[in-house]
Amino acid sequence: MKKSTVVKALLVVIACMLVAYAPTMYSQYYVGAPRQGLTLHIKVVGEDGNPVPYTMVRVFMLTDKSPSLVGGAGTSVNGVATAHVFIPRYGAGFLWKVLPYVEDHQLIRKFVETREPSYAAVNLGIVAVTPDGMIGAKALSVDPSFMKWPEDEAYVTVKLRKPPAGIEGHEGLPGSGVKSWWEYTPVLEYGGGENVSMWYVLNFGVKVEVQSKYRVCGPGGCGNWEDAGSTQVTMDSGVSGGNVTGGTVKTLYLKYVDWTYCDPLTKACVNVIYAADTRMDPLKTTYSSTPWSGKLPDTPYCLVIPHDSTVGIVVNGGYHWDLSVSVNTSGKEANANITLGVTLSGKANPPLFLYVHAGHDGDADHYVEIVSPHGSRDRGSYVITYGDWT
Repeated sequence: MKKSTVVKALLVVIACMLVAYAPTMYSQYYVGAPRQGLTLHIKVVGEDGNPVPYTMVRVFMLTDKSPSLVGGAGTSVNGVATAHVFIPRYGAGFLWKVLPYVEDHQLIRKFVETREPSYAAVNLGIVAVTPDGMIGAKALSVDPSFMKWPEDEAYVTVKLRKPPAGIEGHEGLPGSGVKSWWEYTPVLEYGGGENVSMWYVLNFGVKVEVQSKYRVCGPGGCGNWEDAGSTQVTMDSGVSGGNVTGGTVKTLYLKYVDWTYCDPLTKACVNVIYAADTRMDPLKTTYSSTPWSGKLPDTPYCLVIPHDSTVGIVVNGGYHWDLSVSVNTSGKEANANITLGVTLSGKANPPLFLYVHAGHDGDADHYVEIVSPHGSRDRGSYVITYGDWT
């Protein structure tokens, strides 16, 4: 075996020993919360997409204060690390299910709340770094509501980048640190024409999914912002409202964290921005008006309802970044903004309901068409929804 290969392997072993105590610290931090076991299979690849062996992988809990180390492992010769961590199961309402029944010779599907508990999503941050300073990061949100108890597993891929080269001590090189702030984040856009009203019910336990981004930093400064997966924010209280016509965007006041982690051995750094779950979400809510021409979005997906009727739609997500939020970056470009995508959890459970009511119309042949640019009757998002007469 080459001497350089032996040195790399030794560095990974030493780094693994440094994080061996992490699960104990984590269990103390979450005293009183039932713990879900989770085995992470982490594939580390280079810029060319090929597996990278002898890489140190650290797993962090992405909290609303400062990310905490919960585990770590080194990649094998195949570029895969296997890390076992424990995550908390915090109650967040109850799951819902479809209850079919027949009414007037028609099959009706009704969404009803069960007594099966729903849990808050848990957000993990995975940082991988090689002995020669290649580094990468990935945000991963896992939901204990849908995991096997008491042990389950998840798979994730982390891509490494080489930090910009430059003179040692370059002023663009950040130090490890955390800053946080709150930002109004759009979660639902809807609007109706004349005599078409809409309102929503956001249940306790609904999960808002927000894109994460990262950049790698070194002596030569920082690289470009790239996609880093996503985190989920679980609603700790229900919110309802609306009953408006025209165009409206519903926004929730969510917390964001700008975290820089610098590897102590190689000095390579990774800067990550993510939405954090706080256990008191949403802190505040508000509305904003959005211009709408009255023209329905051009899409093949639609629902049609007659006048004097109301329909309830389960708003789903996870297929597209339906909306977006602009947040500030850290460092010298503190006034620059980056855009993060926003949607809802693809599980839609617990659900966010959007109700559409078609008022009275003298013409029985008139119907209200309800459309979403990303929607379908059975597996659409309806995060953006408009309705008007046709």
